[in-house]
Amino acid sequence: MSIRPELDASYAEAVAIADRARAWFDGPGLAWRATLSPDDQAAVAVATLAMTARLLGAIAWLLDPAVAEGEAPPLRIDPGVPPPAVLAVTPGGAIVTESRALAARLLALAQPRGPALSASYVGVWRA
Repeated sequence: MSIRPELDASYAEAVAIADRARAWFDGPGLAWRATLSPDDQAAVAVATLAMTARLLGAIAWLLDPAVAEGEAPPLRIDPGVPPPAVLAVTPGGAIVTESRALAARLLALAQPRGPALSASYVGVWRA
């Protein structure tokens, strides 16, 4: 069974999330962030950088031809933590949450399938 349709849909979703993030964080979010305390500005900056890294990692993995062939390299993204409270109540918080949900779905998709043992069990059994 081909996972190509799921990969294509996930890629389109990742790009759409990235576009919404850029539009909000470089648009209305920019003025909103300027009204925050320095600590809250730092928390928002950390959350947005984590989201950017998450989306870039997801897109790079989805574009790797080996993924569709079932020989995918490990997916190295972290769904991360929920956005800070100050961000969670904004459109930016919803965008961060969407990126986390996409990451969780991709991590599940990237899990080994079939009868092969997962890498966590390799070398554990001793004769």
